[in-house]
Amino acid sequence: MLGILGAWLVCAIAVAVATWIGPALLERGLQDWDLAIMIDVRDNSPLSFASGIMLESPGNILITLPVMIVAVAVAVRYGRLLFAIALPFGYVLARLLILEGWWLWDRARPTLIAEGTAALQAHSFPSGHILLALYVYGMLTWVWVGASRNRWERILAWLPPVAVALLVGYSRLLLGAHWPSDTVAGFVLGAMYLVMVLGALRRTENELESARRQQASS
Repeated sequence: MLGILGAWLVCAIAVAVATWIGPALLERGLQDWDLAIMIDVRDNSPLSFASGIMLESPGNILITLPVMIVAVAVAVRYGRLLFAIALPFGYVLARLLILEGWWLWDRARPTLIAEGTAALQAHSFPSGHILLALYVYGMLTWVWVGASRNRWERILAWLPPVAVALLVGYSRLLLGAHWPSDTVAGFVLGAMYLVMVLGALRRTENELESARRQQASS
């Protein structure tokens, strides 16, 4: 778990840096870009507000948490104890990254769409829905990829979690729940965190496999 803690620490530093330079970027044109994108989504999106509610569901805690619990139960059933521990441990740390961003940067959520109906009285940076969606579905995809023996399947398997994260991000704009730059930050931080966690898991698995081989040969 030290590897996952290390991944979290690096990402926590990235969040701190982002919240430090973010306000300055707003004054240098980022806020204008955010406004332009939000207005375009509000006026020209082919999807309705109700569609946004449906599309955001995969990133909602009411979905990601049960999915994670089921995944942990299945992992325990099949003896994947490392994954069963790492998945919820990393999930908790991912939520701490979100809370860190909210704590360090009191950025108000937009009210341009539906008078801010979907913009809860919370901080806007970063988008937690996207970050958690990438983490949970990315971790499940890693198990799929590890079990596959087909090269193309291992490559194409990553398309669904990325597509889900992008749809969740678009839904957050459609609902007016986040500024566009917050959704971009959620995607970048989520991808960064996922890659580092998976790297730590791979190293740990290799070390455990090496230890088992040495024990078997002795």
